[in-house]
Amino acid sequence: MKNKDDKERIDEATLLKKCICRKCESFSDCGEVGGYCLPTISGSRCITDEKECLCFKCAVHKDQKFRFKFYCTKNSEEQQSEMG
Repeated sequence: MKNKDDKERIDEATLLKKCICRKCESFSDCGEVGGYCLPTISGSRCITDEKECLCFKCAVHKDQKFRFKFYCTKNSEEQQSEMG
């Protein structure tokens, strides 16, 4: 039987396959995988300029019914929700 951590890793891996962060003009290739909307990744340590936002076009955003954008600079859906 898989534990909760295994399920979360599988779910994250599945979501990252759908992620389009790397296609965004704002993306900075510094070894990060994207998925900035996910609570386990939550924001970039490299991206500082908000040039473009593809979040609303992303399948992860749509599938998870997320509301925000610019997760790369503003952190995960969960963290933005907590901020109000």
